[in-house]
Amino acid sequence: MSKKSPENFARAIAVISLIVALAAIAIPYFQQEGALKQQQEQFEALQREGLSVKLSPYVSGEIRLTENDLGLLGHVVQVPWRLTVSNTGSRQLSIARYDLSSVDSVEYYSGIDGGLVTKNSQPVDLPRTLEPGETQSFFLFIGIIVPRTVYEILKELDEGNDIQRIDATIALAREGVDLYGNKVDYTEFEEGAYHITIDSVNQKAKMFSLTIYTGRDNTFIVSASEYERPGASAP
Repeated sequence: MSKKSPENFARAIAVISLIVALAAIAIPYFQQEGALKQQQEQFEALQREGLSVKLSPYVSGEIRLTENDLGLLGHVVQVPWRLTVSNTGSRQLSIARYDLSSVDSVEYYSGIDGGLVTKNSQPVDLPRTLEPGETQSFFLFIGIIVPRTVYEILKELDEGNDIQRIDATIALAREGVDLYGNKVDYTEFEEGAYHITIDSVNQKAKMFSLTIYTGRDNTFIVSASEYERPGASAP
């Protein structure tokens, strides 16, 4: 055996011992770092706000004739849509304010926001607090720009400013149009029964976007249209 063999062996043992010693220090360190990172992620998840927002135009109720005459663009009529908000996070949050616009070129105009009301037609004051897991529903009056011919038909229904949506739908259908001025086919039967059809070509309505801001300045956005289909945006 060479005289260097014992020395080489000793060096190898020393290197191995050093590696083991370093591993004994490094492994707990990285384990601790991983645990701290996991705890941080869990903490951030607990602190993160979660809000489910749903906006639906398919509700009955009164529509409002406004004084907002936009000239050649048409007249503004406010229609109730159902707004449902659910706190999906693990902490209390507050709805501080909201912003409503038409998705088409991010359009704003007078009367687009008719305000939030409860099911009992009471105004909703903001901020509004939601506990974890809590759901609340309101009616949001959205201003729709209707053709002048549509507005004139609606005005004939009542001298007041509130008209039932179903009455407006039937009155317009009898004239061959819907609220947006789309062409419809209307058939009336005995005892007040009726049938209204709107073919796919004429199913055009604006898409609206609603942005909700929380008290911690987080934003949640939802969009909807009465005719939820490709190409359903009104000109």
